[in-house]
Amino acid sequence: MASRGSKREVYHPGIRCDGCSEEPITGTRYLCKDDGCELSESLCSECYEANKGVPTHMYAKLETPMSILTFLPPRMDKETVYHPQIVCTGCGATPIVGPRYQCASKTCADHVNLCEECYQAGQHATSHPFSLIAEPHAFKVALNPRDDP
Repeated sequence: MASRGSKREVYHPGIRCDGCSEEPITGTRYLCKDDGCELSESLCSECYEANKGVPTHMYAKLETPMSILTFLPPRMDKETVYHPQIVCTGCGATPIVGPRYQCASKTCADHVNLCEECYQAGQHATSHPFSLIAEPHAFKVALNPRDDP
């Protein structure tokens, strides 16, 4: 019989870890919330901490099967520059890894963000001015439109 005040181990019934195949996942469950992932992409604490899964994806942390989702930023190495929760308007990549290009046209109202590849390929109006954001929370560097005069 459990002593008063002891904590029972939490488990997530019917949920298998995609990293180690533990079923059910006991303890905290990490659920991938990126658009490209299948809804069943889940990791146990050990696999999440061992960087299994896709480190560029955003995961939700579920302490209990009925938890309110707590979103965690992507897990990349410290040298990798990425812009959490920013989606590339050109290719749909999220987060944008590397420099971020944001359209500075008043008609776009900061809603157009491009990764390096899409910016170089002209995925948005090349007549619009852009701001280069080298890393999150960095100052914007104004760039001229790319159209030839």
